[in-house]
Amino acid sequence: MRGLNDHPVHAEHRRTHNKLKEEIRRAKQDHWTAYLEGLNQNDVYLANKYITTPYGDGGRTSIPTLKIQTPNGNLSEAVMNEEKSHALACSFFPPPPTASTVPQGFNYPDTVESFTPFNEREVARIISNTVPLKAPGPDGICNIVFKKCKEQLVPYLTHLFNTTLELGTYYDP
Repeated sequence: MRGLNDHPVHAEHRRTHNKLKEEIRRAKQDHWTAYLEGLNQNDVYLANKYITTPYGDGGRTSIPTLKIQTPNGNLSEAVMNEEKSHALACSFFPPPPTASTVPQGFNYPDTVESFTPFNEREVARIISNTVPLKAPGPDGICNIVFKKCKEQLVPYLTHLFNTTLELGTYYDP
């Protein structure tokens, strides 16, 4: 029937689909009205939160309860955020090995390519490709700042990056 655009079944499908959409809208409206009419004094604040917050959770992440293995081998659950963060930190950043696996006096080969300085176009492109609302790094500066101030920052950042690589140093703080 898809090939027959003027077949009456298409009009019937549209009517049925529109009727379903209207019934869903009406059911949502009736449910919301019943909820508001049945509110008590304590629920008013929750209803206000429903009305004033944007749809969804604003991109907030939530980590489910984690199952972790304790040092003695038992399984445990991390429920609170502090427990979860400690479990994830231990998982992603295990303690360093007791002995180094690099042989004593190891001779590293020379670098394959010599240093090629960054240019302003490359730095601007990298800033353009960043995700604006990611969590800031150790410096505390969000990517949105770099994106919004790109024209002012690119000359300084280009010089800073090139100098850092030329000197082979990194300012820890």
